[in-house]
Amino acid sequence: MSSPGLTEFKRLLVQANEERAAITRDLSDARGVEQQANKRYASWRDGWLLRHVFKSRFAKLETAAEEATARRLELEEQLKLARVETQLEIEPTVLQRFSRLSDDFAALAAAERIWDTVGERAANRVAERTTASRVVERRPVRFRLGACDLIESEFRVPHLQNANGGDIFLYPIFAIYFVASDNFALMEYSQISLDTLVTRFIEEETVPREAKVVAQT
Repeated sequence: MSSPGLTEFKRLLVQANEERAAITRDLSDARGVEQQANKRYASWRDGWLLRHVFKSRFAKLETAAEEATARRLELEEQLKLARVETQLEIEPTVLQRFSRLSDDFAALAAAERIWDTVGERAANRVAERTTASRVVERRPVRFRLGACDLIESEFRVPHLQNANGGDIFLYPIFAIYFVASDNFALMEYSQISLDTLVTRFIEEETVPREAKVVAQT
C-alpha cells in the first residue's frame, strides 16, 4: 500500500516499530517487577522489627527495589530513543504551504465537535419517527497537531484520529496511515484525494457552535 518511493524509509520505520514493540513488552514486565519489589521493600521499611533484626535481608530488598526502578527508567529512555530521526529538506514554497495547512488545521481542531462516520443505513421514517432518509452512526474524534511515535522530527503535524480505522499523520512530503498498531502505510500526496462538502444533518443532540441552523423539525 505504501508509495514505491518511500519503501526504504518505511523499512526503517518498520524496524523502529518492531524495536518499540519489544521494548514496550519489556517495559510492561519491568513495571510489574518494580511494583512488587517496591511493595516488599516498603513493607519491611515501614516496620521496625524486620528491618532491624534481618538487616542483610532488608538491604537486599532495598537493592532489588532500586535496581527494578533503574531498569524501568532505562527502558523508558530506550522507548523514547526508538524513533527514526528525520531531516526533511523542503522547498521554501512547499514549507510555506505546509505551514498554512497546519495553521488552518489547528483552527479546525478547535471545533466543538468532530465526528467520524462509522456506519450508515436507510431510515425507517415511520418506525423511527424521523424525516431523515439515512441514519448515520458516528463517533467523536479529535484532531490535533502532534507527532507520530515512530518519527523524530522538528515538525508538529496534523494528526487525524480515526474511529473506523487507524490514525493519520500529515507530514510535509508524505502521510502515514496506521492500518493497525503494527502495520502502517506511507503515501505520497499524489496518491491521496480529499473531498469536502457542506451537508444538512438532522441533529438530535446539542447543536455544535460551528453548525448553522437552517431549519427546524
